[in-house]
Amino acid sequence: MLGRIDIQLLGPPIGEALTPRIREGEAFRVTVRALTADLAAATPSEMRYRIDDLDQGNAVLDWTTLSPATSVNVIITAAQNAMRNNLCAERRQLVFEASDSDGPIRKTLDYDIADLQGVE
Repeated sequence: MLGRIDIQLLGPPIGEALTPRIREGEAFRVTVRALTADLAAATPSEMRYRIDDLDQGNAVLDWTTLSPATSVNVIITAAQNAMRNNLCAERRQLVFEASDSDGPIRKTLDYDIADLQGVE
């Protein structure tokens, strides 16, 4: 039985605020681990993720299937972190979902993208 999903960010220096912040066009890696309720590693039957643009309310990347494992690395690409809204900062949300016979569990991670003045 799955109990939770753990997310770890790896990549360029990310702001230390409650909502992580990266610079536009930077890529980073996310390590996702499925855990049981007692925090033991678990292998779900299915895993997937998506990236949403919270400012525009649409998907940057629709649901994408991952190969189920106890630990999965996902690269969030520079293109997925490009500015889209002509704002000084934009908010994205990663949604990870893992499923087993008891059904799905989800974990979200919001992050901000800071506009680099003069970069197109």
